[in-house]
Amino acid sequence: MLTVPGRAQGVTDLRGPSRQTVELAGRTPTARSAASRSLGLALIVISAAQLMIVLDSTIVNVALPTVQRSLQFSTADLNWLITAYAVTFGGLLVFGGRTGDLYGKRRMSSSA
Repeated sequence: MLTVPGRAQGVTDLRGPSRQTVELAGRTPTARSAASRSLGLALIVISAAQLMIVLDSTIVNVALPTVQRSLQFSTADLNWLITAYAVTFGGLLVFGGRTGDLYGKRRMSSSA
């Protein structure tokens, strides 16, 4: 058996159970199933939000040729348009997160 200096024999170098595992271990089967359902719901909501973001950027990129023809933009102007869209989207995302921190996530999501 190999020994590592400074470590007692028989001690494994594992990180241990995750916090989620420890929290779920002490619960009743009903509480565990409710917790796993809420985790599944959270995964579905997060996946749907990511899908909306990807669809949004895809729609913007598909619309670029039409925007270029309609507004007679050059390719450089289209680059500025994409940059302005991304900066605005990111800024509003940060603003929404900050207002959620200040006023409460529940209150902000119910006002929408």
